[in-house]
Amino acid sequence: MTAFARRRVLTGLIVSGIIAIGVSGLSAQEKSKHWIFFADRASESVHPFDVTSAARFGISDRALWRRGKVLPADKLIDELDRPVSARYIQALRDRGLSIKAVSRWFNAVSVEATASELESIEGLPYVESIEPVMVQQRRPPETSPMPRISGSVPKRSTGTDLDYGASVTQLNSIGAIELHRLGINGRGVIVGMIDDGFNNHRTHLAMKGIRVIAEYDFIHCDSSTSAATWEYRDALGRQQGWHGTLTLSALAGFAEGQLIGPAYGASLILAKTEIDSVEIQREEDLYVEALEWMERLGADVVSTSLGYIDWYSYRHLDGRTAITSKAARIAARKGILLVTAMGNETWYRTRNPDSTGTLIAPADADSIVAVGATYSDGELASFSSTGPTFDGRIKPEVVAQGVSVISASYSFLTGFTAASGTSLSTPLAAGSAALVLSAHPYLTPMQVRQAFLETTTLYRDGTSRSASYPNNFYGWGRVHAYRAALYHGPLFDQQPRVTDLQSALDVSTTIVSSTPLSADSIFVYYRISPAGGFERVKMRSAPGANTYTAKIPASSDTAYPQGYFSVYTQATGTRRYPFDAPQQLVHFRRFISNEIKGPVPETFILYQNYPNPFSAKGGSASGGNAGTMISFSAPREEYVELIVYDILGQRVKILGKGVVKPGPQAPIFWDGTDESGNRVPSGVYLYRLHSMTASLAQKMIIVR
Repeated sequence: MTAFARRRVLTGLIVSGIIAIGVSGLSAQEKSKHWIFFADRASESVHPFDVTSAARFGISDRALWRRGKVLPADKLIDELDRPVSARYIQALRDRGLSIKAVSRWFNAVSVEATASELESIEGLPYVESIEPVMVQQRRPPETSPMPRISGSVPKRSTGTDLDYGASVTQLNSIGAIELHRLGINGRGVIVGMIDDGFNNHRTHLAMKGIRVIAEYDFIHCDSSTSAATWEYRDALGRQQGWHGTLTLSALAGFAEGQLIGPAYGASLILAKTEIDSVEIQREEDLYVEALEWMERLGADVVSTSLGYIDWYSYRHLDGRTAITSKAARIAARKGILLVTAMGNETWYRTRNPDSTGTLIAPADADSIVAVGATYSDGELASFSSTGPTFDGRIKPEVVAQGVSVISASYSFLTGFTAASGTSLSTPLAAGSAALVLSAHPYLTPMQVRQAFLETTTLYRDGTSRSASYPNNFYGWGRVHAYRAALYHGPLFDQQPRVTDLQSALDVSTTIVSSTPLSADSIFVYYRISPAGGFERVKMRSAPGANTYTAKIPASSDTAYPQGYFSVYTQATGTRRYPFDAPQQLVHFRRFISNEIKGPVPETFILYQNYPNPFSAKGGSASGGNAGTMISFSAPREEYVELIVYDILGQRVKILGKGVVKPGPQAPIFWDGTDESGNRVPSGVYLYRLHSMTASLAQKMIIVR
């Protein structure tokens, strides 16, 4: 057997590995890691392939919905979803083998075992093959080239209320701010991240508001991806999870005036798979297990700044050899867009900026987005790995800023740092993918990928590397989220502006299109009661670029009127916002922007929600009192957060956060869903107002 070792992509660090010895070189009692591939799944795990198997196989409804974008309705469940035989796993344990990871997709487990233990199972009828998952030690790290910043760094972007601080440069470069102006921030999209952990993600100023819907430590098999106090610190004092802190904050962080990630409104699934210490390494096995887990939970995009190369030669980088590359292809077939780092290998292996073929796995996979790194001005970073793949495909797909990317500090809970590497360009590109899906949730991974490739920004560096596009240095060019989103049709402002006129509501919205819109093709549909049908009003042009307005009747029910927007173009046909209306609808009162008049209280006041109890049958498109309104009043200008918790104190949803002005505040609407848009069950819930000087709570009841 060939023994392999592994190098992972590190932000701003190029880390080497040495080839580990094979099984034949091990002593009889020395343990090593190997994949055990089974010949079948045993009769005990045979079930019909239909959606009724989903719950039994642990596949979420969200995953089935995502799979439905790329698979026929009768093919949503397949052989790869069947669990690995528990009988086979137990048989290996009974022989003294330690199970480290389980892969359904490959019908395999990784084990830690001695050479004699492995030899004892080679002839078993249920064992098809054994392949190594070897361990490496790292050389001392070497720093990457010094960061270079082009020009001055503006502190605030014009045209938006958000203060991006120094992160405005990296977001401007990928076209994220234009989408933020339309309220498109990743909401409704689930992003998975696989890394060495995500230290301080619940306490750091820029990360504590991130919607983390699931996390798992595959190393220690527990539900926290932050570092434990006893976990490893390297020679620079960085504790386990430092790398994930950088990547997560670059993608979804939010701290005005300091750092805003492109997809700050997305929901996150976090997996900790890599051990940072010199003595112990975890390899591809936990990466594959984590990717499968995220797929079953319903992730739309998976961002990973890890990579593997040391035990592969260039001929193996064909997209079909490395197990992580094969897993990436399976994920694409099930509807996931994997966004992965090209690697920092050009600088490490060749020190030659014109060298090609320096990519790592799984960047060699097809049907994914592999990301290279540039300076802020667009020039390729000297460390960024290059294509082509061994079978001649161009890599990377795109590039993004990967030098001096503003991220959360892994050392201080209120600190920020500038980091470099393809590890940092990757979350910016993955965040861009989340923005495109937030604007167009029905898109498949390949449609998002196509939009990326067709709308890039091209950079000419004066050398043969960029003389023509696509090429194996810059790929198709620098990703641009705004143009990529427009590629697939009109963009709707996800934060319409509503003025309460007592008997009517004045509704305004922005609709942007790459082709001219006909004045008689833009409508708002509404209903003023759960029993009523939808009425249609044509929207007219209003002051402001791409702005349209209409008046609709008000309702005595605080949950109404509800409705949606519609536009028609010859290129795309009819498009709606929300995209699946009337299953999902806009609650117009939620966006009332009137300044509320009233006395300024001496202390914060949190009012009882109305109605209470309330019904939220069917979610946001339901009948009845399909939601509730929550109001409060502030004594001074202060930062506040309004959050819903279940009766056990677990966070359900952040309803709002930001600095408020003194006095009564506009009511905030809750439709009875969690951060992922799933309906919460009937029961008692708490809504709590947090500020620097107050913490108030009230109870409310949902009746389904």
